[in-house]
Amino acid sequence: MNYTKQQVLEEYNLFIKTLNDAKSDLQHISGNDDDVKKIKYAVIKTVEKEIDSTLDFASKTLHNQNWDHLTIGFFGITNAGKSTIVETFRILFDNNRVKNNDGMIVGDGRHDFTTRYDEYKFFIDGTEFTLIDVPGIEGDENSVKDNIFKGLTKAHIIFYVHGHDAAPDAKIVEKIKKYIGKGVNVYSVYNIKGGTGNYDEPEERVTLLDERTLKGANLVEETFRNTLGDTYKGNICVQALLSMTAYATFNAQRKDLIKAQSKLLSYFGSADNVLSFSHFMDLVDVVKEKAKNAKSEIIESNAKKLHQQIRQAYKSLSQVSTGSDSKFKSYIDNINIIFNGTTNNIKNGCVKVINGNFSWFENMVCERIADDGKKFDDLQKNLEDSINNGFKNVIARETDALKRKIKEENRKIAGLFFQIDNVRTSVNANVSGSDYGFGDFFGDALGVGGWIAAGISIGTIFPGLGNILGGIIGGIIGLLSTIFFGKDARIAKAQNQARTKIGEVKSQVINSFKNNGMIRIETELNVERNNIIGKAKTAIKDLKTIKSSVETIKTRLHNIVI
Repeated sequence: MNYTKQQVLEEYNLFIKTLNDAKSDLQHISGNDDDVKKIKYAVIKTVEKEIDSTLDFASKTLHNQNWDHLTIGFFGITNAGKSTIVETFRILFDNNRVKNNDGMIVGDGRHDFTTRYDEYKFFIDGTEFTLIDVPGIEGDENSVKDNIFKGLTKAHIIFYVHGHDAAPDAKIVEKIKKYIGKGVNVYSVYNIKGGTGNYDEPEERVTLLDERTLKGANLVEETFRNTLGDTYKGNICVQALLSMTAYATFNAQRKDLIKAQSKLLSYFGSADNVLSFSHFMDLVDVVKEKAKNAKSEIIESNAKKLHQQIRQAYKSLSQVSTGSDSKFKSYIDNINIIFNGTTNNIKNGCVKVINGNFSWFENMVCERIADDGKKFDDLQKNLEDSINNGFKNVIARETDALKRKIKEENRKIAGLFFQIDNVRTSVNANVSGSDYGFGDFFGDALGVGGWIAAGISIGTIFPGLGNILGGIIGGIIGLLSTIFFGKDARIAKAQNQARTKIGEVKSQVINSFKNNGMIRIETELNVERNNIIGKAKTAIKDLKTIKSSVETIKTRLHNIVI
């Protein structure tokens, strides 16, 4: 589509209005439950972060756009030759530059010279241009990233300067892609490095584009085309030092450049020969070609930047996902399985406590019968205390496990809604959506455990156990005084009868626990189960409403770029 400036501006305004309207729509979504509202607001906050980031980037980009003349950015790693190329353009075409002051924006090789953002305006064949010298990008460029961002958002065309024989480093190329995106067309400029000593022999001055140079140029071109795709428009080879020295009037402080210029002019015979050998005019020809269609280049570039932002916003909002209904059903099924498992574990654990303690009690009673029937009151008290403590331990252990399992299920279901962490939304802007807290919510709401243990004891499920056991043991002790049997026979008979009677009481206690205590435990657990499932259903309903709103936003964004 061939855009006009007015159409692009209208799309920018529509884009910003769409995002602002989206924020308003989200804020007016009502919640059904105070606790669920906390989740809803946290989720909306995550979406709003994305929208705010995009709005900020869009407004800065729109504010930075130049609609009047073509803006070209020179981008690359430190010491690649960006400033040297920009200085050559100034020397050749900027009639307003300060005379006898050339070379002052160029580094001397001892440190990174370009750490600030600089713009230079001049005319080529009557067409106005702006060249931007962008700071180097390798290593830690945090100190200059704002200037890099400013330069790249302004530029309609990017020339990436590469100054090494080897192919560009893969990490650097990925960083280039991150910075540039798809908003502008990109050319590579292969700056063939070399000092005056490289051209002191006649055979070294035959051609710049020898076999070695062309091989290096092919590596550069292949790497950039593979990384940038159709955004990449081709490569130009230049020798920046030669091109700059051809017609410069260097500042007296730059004795190094004055000396190099003198030698090169003596080697090549004239400034025209030096400039011609440098192939700098190949780069100028590309710029002139762009100048013929400067208006359409500007509009096309600004439209591409807009559409890139819209697509990035669409992509980021696509990270919002409610998952499938089967996943929600699976969540509820898992909650039921977890609670059923907890119920069974408590029942089996408490029965094991009863069995274990009655086994101990039975053994101790039999030992005391054999020891002439010493008193049994302490055994009865220990039995009750041990069973009560056993109940508490089982319930505490199983309900702690219940909380952990539910928290894990909530963490999983949270992942169905948002995976927005680390989504790169624009140059230099990163959104984190990790603070919505959905995964911990229901786990924090679960309060089972202590109150169940406090309400379930041997006394509540089988009242008067001590009296019952005391009566049984009292009757058994009477056997020890019978005159019809010998002592060993009396002890054996008393022990057998004790085992039988204690076993009967144990069975009654177990049945009472299952039919009384477990019913109460199951009832209380089911209340908590239903509370969790109810909250989950409400949250899912509300979050699906948010999802629907996000889908509407995405549709509006999509319609802008159709």
